[in-house]
Amino acid sequence: MTGQDHRGRTTLKLLRRLEGPALLIAKERELSVQCSAAEYEARDRTTVTGSLEGDLSWCADGDDAQLRLPDEMTLQVRLIEPDEEGADFRSV
Repeated sequence: MTGQDHRGRTTLKLLRRLEGPALLIAKERELSVQCSAAEYEARDRTTVTGSLEGDLSWCADGDDAQLRLPDEMTLQVRLIEPDEEGADFRSV
């Protein structure tokens, strides 16, 4: 996606993409994962969505965690359908 994307009524503007190693902190554990993320601007706020690769089977759908991205930015995220291969996430 480049430029703008229309999802429902909200127009999202892609600000940047991030890929590389990241650190996930959840349930008092730390795990190195591979991360692919995109930061979007929607109205007056930004949101980050993406996917993680790594064994996240010890997490549950909807768990909140901290994610330290490749550029050292740290986010509060919510995990989506984690399993032994990884998970999707969105910032909260």
